[in-house]
Amino acid sequence: MASIEKGVTYSKADQVRDETSNVVLTADNISLDGKFEISKRIFLRESLSVSPSKQLGEGDIFICLSSGSRNHVGKVAFIDRETKCYAGGFMGIVRAKAGLLQKCCLKFLIGLKSEMQSRAKALGQIFKTSQLDCQRKIPNPQLMYSNKSSPNAKPSIKR
Repeated sequence: MASIEKGVTYSKADQVRDETSNVVLTADNISLDGKFEISKRIFLRESLSVSPSKQLGEGDIFICLSSGSRNHVGKVAFIDRETKCYAGGFMGIVRAKAGLLQKCCLKFLIGLKSEMQSRAKALGQIFKTSQLDCQRKIPNPQLMYSNKSSPNAKPSIKR
């Protein structure tokens, strides 16, 4: 149904000042109201090999999984166009099938933002991706709406 791709992991030594084709985006590129706006680009050395799966594309959901700032944790934006940029190390890319499922995933993740920030505060440290609660049950909208013909049918829940 959906997958999460973690962003590019790199060291300070991999960063360069001059523009390269290895452009990484951080949580600063997601506004507080959830809009994707490229405002801060980090350039990595050209010789660094970066997996194409970490590139943000049309239909992806860009999410901040970890940050030194609680306000960044859980920020999420829908990518409405192809980019030539990669998700940064504390970021994630949620990929869902096109259409209704993408919209449901986005709504679900927006709803988790305050919970993620609360957990980060309770932990008193940077919210680690490995601590992300993946036990949430996400309704499968295709199955929920396809069972309407039976009044006793229960929505199908998939993790």
